[in-house]
Amino acid sequence: MSADTLNPDTPAELVMIVPTRLRPHAMTGMARAFADTATADTWLLWCVDDSPDLADYLTVHEETLHVYPRQRLVAGHRRRLVGTLNHYAVRSAYQARAPYALGFLGDDHRPVTPGWDSAYLAALRALGSGLVYGDDTIQGENLPTQIAMTTDLVVALGHLAPACLTHMYLDNYWLDLGRRAQAITYLSEVIIAHHHHSTGAAPLDASYAESNSAETYARDKAAYNTYVASGALAADVQRVRAVRDGRLQRSQVRA
Repeated sequence: MSADTLNPDTPAELVMIVPTRLRPHAMTGMARAFADTATADTWLLWCVDDSPDLADYLTVHEETLHVYPRQRLVAGHRRRLVGTLNHYAVRSAYQARAPYALGFLGDDHRPVTPGWDSAYLAALRALGSGLVYGDDTIQGENLPTQIAMTTDLVVALGHLAPACLTHMYLDNYWLDLGRRAQAITYLSEVIIAHHHHSTGAAPLDASYAESNSAETYARDKAAYNTYVASGALAADVQRVRAVRDGRLQRSQVRA
């Protein structure tokens, strides 16, 4: 286990970050899904959010390495989903040999389409700099509940999602950002199934009870509305456009 991020000497085209807590069992299904479908140089980065069952995560991780070797597990103090995602995304973006793209999967997502990661990378290269998402079988094109983003945008924005959020409204942000900057592609033929409790695909466990609570929804909705109203989203859109047209150099981005 690494205390921080991927080994800088490990090259990767795509790193999919999976913040997780209280679900070590999820690692088995995800590893199998990646083994069955990933065709690019894609790494799976498990980011344990101060889970009390870390020992179980470590055990399952070791057991699944033979299923999908291109995975790492890191752990840190409690940051919630967005804090965890941003912490490791930014560190991955600034490592010596950063991946071409960084992405997000919930620990309840499962890639289904063979070559989904190669399709994501092809779409991102066609955009130059941008975002891509597939069909999660619940929201479809309406919301990107999973995403991949070129690493240059993570560097330019200083985050993968706004730090004011805890768990909800990431997908709204990615959709608004991508559409307003004309820098997002939806791949309807790529299935990344979301096995969410609301559809009966998973039990309502302690993790869902916290993250999907009415309080979390209300807090994150208010935080995102404030983010938009303050002009922060508009500023992010301008940064994405500047990266895409070459006006924003690395020396000008947020460290």
